[in-house]
Amino acid sequence: MMNPITKELEWNCSTLPSIPDFTPLATTHASIRSSTSANDITRRLCECFAKRSLVTEELNADEARAVVRCTRDAHTTKIAVQLYQKNESKTTAVIVEVVRLSGDMLLFRRESQAILSAARGDNELNKKKKKEEEKKKNPCMSSTKRPVLSRPVPVKKRSRSGGTTSQGDHDVHMHMAIEKTDELIKKDRMDACIIGWASLCALTDSSTDGGHGTAVHASKIVLGLDEEMTTDIHMNVFEILSSRCCENTRSDIDEVHTSHKTSIEIEIALRIRRLAFQALKNALHTLYSTGNVHLLQAQDFKHDLIMLLVEEMKFADVSPCEASMAAACLKVLFLLLQQNDRDSHNEDGAIQSEAQEVLIQAKYTGGCSYADLAIASERALAALNARNNDVNDVVDVASQ
Repeated sequence: MMNPITKELEWNCSTLPSIPDFTPLATTHASIRSSTSANDITRRLCECFAKRSLVTEELNADEARAVVRCTRDAHTTKIAVQLYQKNESKTTAVIVEVVRLSGDMLLFRRESQAILSAARGDNELNKKKKKEEEKKKNPCMSSTKRPVLSRPVPVKKRSRSGGTTSQGDHDVHMHMAIEKTDELIKKDRMDACIIGWASLCALTDSSTDGGHGTAVHASKIVLGLDEEMTTDIHMNVFEILSSRCCENTRSDIDEVHTSHKTSIEIEIALRIRRLAFQALKNALHTLYSTGNVHLLQAQDFKHDLIMLLVEEMKFADVSPCEASMAAACLKVLFLLLQQNDRDSHNEDGAIQSEAQEVLIQAKYTGGCSYADLAIASERALAALNARNNDVNDVVDVASQ
């Protein structure tokens, strides 16, 4: 059911199904009453899917239906796009309906608006013209600045004893959160397991850290660099990344009945794998951005991890989301190798040549149909070339 992304998306609908009168439609729909043909609308939608890095799981030309999946950090949503034809008294309208099948609601609202805008052909120039017309119609929409509202002074957190929370109290809560995450990851229940992996992604995200070092500590645990706590998080992360439990789904997910796993179990396994990649990406970025490069340079797992990520990049045509996160991890590892001892450069020559080859192919694949993959691959290639050419280029690549 997965659509291999090796070229530009094609979704040509010669005829659209008609919609009966008084059929209820979702609030997220648009009626396009113009001379635009159905093929032009589907072309705009395919360009939107590629630009916004939406994985197409179904492109049905006969039923004029598409199913796409959007993944942003630890959040994901599955969206269905349906086209109808409505014959009116004088004109014919094309109706584009966007429906959330599953996943995050806020993410769906944002992506549905972008999909409907693309179907209507709204670009930046058209948006500016519409705003100018609305201002002319409504004089109240002028550029009058609103008064700045005063914000209340932030109140410090207080512990149950009445005093402010100390660093020791925060460390206790941090250890409890990590231990609870470790317990949830080991659960057999699918919902609890997903909550545990999503919590791990949140703990390793430096952008949500309040400056207490939670993200750094959790990142060290993910990479196996912490000796204070005894958890199985590091083992579970790399076990999932190294496993090929869903290898048969990469080629043909429609043959699920031949496997021992159901389609729901396969979908859950794929989602957990994406969350594991996100946790690894957050951990590497957090330690690199917070100045803990020495912790990563002192470990010997970098070469094995690069090989694992390069192997994942080979499936960029069918798993572009995971490949884009693998490319982001490779960027950090190449920056680390650039700052490491130059004597090991010859030993890594074969691995780096293979990495360069798969990154170039992934950049081409992402440029056709998955923008995030193209951007991540380009940055990883820049980091790899910077290591081979000049050490001073590291700062420019890391600031991208």
